[in-house]
Amino acid sequence: GRVGTALSVALKQKGYKILAIEDVESAAIEQARKLLGKVQIGLTPQIAQETQALFLTVKDDAIAPVAQELSQRLSWPKQTVFVHTSGSLTSLILGERPRLSFHPLQSFSGVEHAIEHIPQSVFALEGNPAGLTLGKRMARDLGVKHVEISPNKKPLYHLSACVACNYVVTLLHEAKRTLSHLGFPEQLAEKGLLSLLKGTLGNMERTGVEQAITGPIMRGDLSTIKGHIAALEKHGDPEMKTLYSILGLRTAEMVLRESTCVKGEESHIEEMEKLFRSVIEGDLQ
Repeated sequence: GRVGTALSVALKQKGYKILAIEDVESAAIEQARKLLGKVQIGLTPQIAQETQALFLTVKDDAIAPVAQELSQRLSWPKQTVFVHTSGSLTSLILGERPRLSFHPLQSFSGVEHAIEHIPQSVFALEGNPAGLTLGKRMARDLGVKHVEISPNKKPLYHLSACVACNYVVTLLHEAKRTLSHLGFPEQLAEKGLLSLLKGTLGNMERTGVEQAITGPIMRGDLSTIKGHIAALEKHGDPEMKTLYSILGLRTAEMVLRESTCVKGEESHIEEMEKLFRSVIEGDLQ
């Protein structure tokens, strides 16, 4: 797949030897072959004995069964580290052996995109001492930043990634739906919103996340916020009104906490907090 192939290419470029690859999809093998050059296809007993790290870059619900199947099929040296790249699962599913979860905090749209963006990724490492030693070595050789996390923190780690990545897509979808209701052609709505988002991302890269906030909440425009809520009530989408108010409340709390609001508008933003809370409480009753 994307991550397995991209990591193989990146590690090979840093001097690691890729002993073999295996996949149930012939197309995936062909793509990897084109990028890696001459490489053994399929795991053999001899390959297993030479392996220092086995990467299981399969979908999450296949990791444990594949690890078990390979453990039974082949004999691995005691020091061989089993590695997976899941963001949500811990290394514990790999069994009682040297193990590592080596997850890039990144979303890859394809193999080429993954190869290009691995060097800019931050990696989350979780595992036992032998696995973490390997993980830190790979991170150093790849030239990427990394953070070690404990198994019990993995769910919240993955949740944070979902909020930053998946839910941005959902929010853009909701904004596009609203513009479509107003008569915007779908393609034009998408183009406009993506341009807006690119500008916001650029601002965050230049100034930092919290300092990039713009809009009526940081300006203290209470009348604008009231107008938004009234428009949502008229629009007849109570779930969107609740979502808007929850995000608005978190935004108001952020600009007050981080002092990224317009000075002198703090009292208006506190009024917004009260308004958002009343909407949320009323809608959730």
